[in-house]
Amino acid sequence: MELKTHDKGHNDCGPARICCMTVSKTGKSLQYEGKTFRRTKGPVGCGNYFDADTNDIYWISGPKKDGTDRLDWAKSAPVEIDDDARREYWTDIRRQPERVGEKFTQQSDQ
Repeated sequence: MELKTHDKGHNDCGPARICCMTVSKTGKSLQYEGKTFRRTKGPVGCGNYFDADTNDIYWISGPKKDGTDRLDWAKSAPVEIDDDARREYWTDIRRQPERVGEKFTQQSDQ
């Protein structure tokens, strides 16, 4: 998940993280750490979900095998990996189990 808005508008290098989210039964919303994210109705900047409480825009997608976990134009900014997602990310998705202790990734480490 990557925050695309901040107090001055749009941000292509906002905070990003690889995390485990819960999908609602309808598939229309996601939950993470007490926050609810709802799908936007069409593109909003480069976001596809918004925080139901704050209306902040996020880009939320699954992690990628090649490590391109941000949108292309923000490829050098690091992505934090939550503790409960790290083993699966480095072992099953990236197939680099020797990196399971690393808390950050970025596209340049492909």
